[in-house]
Amino acid sequence: MTSKSPVKSPYKHWMATGSNESYIHIVDLSNILDSEQNTEPVVVTASKRGLDGHFGRITGVMWSPHIDGQLASVSYDGQARVCLMITLMFWFK
Repeated sequence: MTSKSPVKSPYKHWMATGSNESYIHIVDLSNILDSEQNTEPVVVTASKRGLDGHFGRITGVMWSPHIDGQLASVSYDGQARVCLMITLMFWFK
């Protein structure tokens, strides 16, 4: 949930990760975090969504605290990009 969200965010349990690849993985952890029965460690093996827009390895990702579902990323390609999860498109670089 962000400061601009009037209701609970559908992205509140989404986690974005970057790596030595130029691809950003988005994982939805809702089924794990909303469950009160999970006491065992859980292994996440697949991403819900992916973002392909950088040309170098990803060095940072951060969710916007002000706009729901907006993700900023930076890469060794020298670019900072912003993506809205509702469209899955980078709209600023």
